Amino acid sequence: MKRLAQLSAADLEEHLVWRYHAGVSGDVDAHVEPADKSSLAEDDDDVFTAATRFVLADGSEWSGYCSPQESSGLDYVIPVVLTESGPNPLWFEVAPSREAESEWWRRFGRNRDAVFPIAWECLVPVDGAIVRGVVDWVDGFSLGAT
Repeated sequence: MKRLAQLSAADLEEHLVWRYHAGVSGDVDAHVEPADKSSLAEDDDDVFTAATRFVLADGSEWSGYCSPQESSGLDYVIPVVLTESGPNPLWFEVAPSREAESEWWRRFGRNRDAVFPIAWECLVPVDGAIVRGVVDWVDGFSLGAT
């Protein structure tokens, strides 16, 4: 097992699906372990994180992950882009501080027009369908799904 925060693009290339184990403090201390699965189902008993491809507005492609089993909203899927400097989530339960927002932009190393909108697509089907979406800049540092 490894901490979710330590999941890398190389890990996701080796194993497309990871079983998620929530920590006491949520994602802060959550762990994942490789799962021998090539597809997922909404009614799976466990929660999984799966390899996801992201395309920024400038056309650059990035690796990351999401939890595609419940795709009714960004707050369930919680897509995360992996940057060289660390994970960049595309959804926040609570608006980030100015310092956290600055760090988020620093990880991308691009301006807003080069980043948004961000198209994403899970590489693992759920009930035979590919889960995908677009995240756009909404207002200030709020991120929203379309």
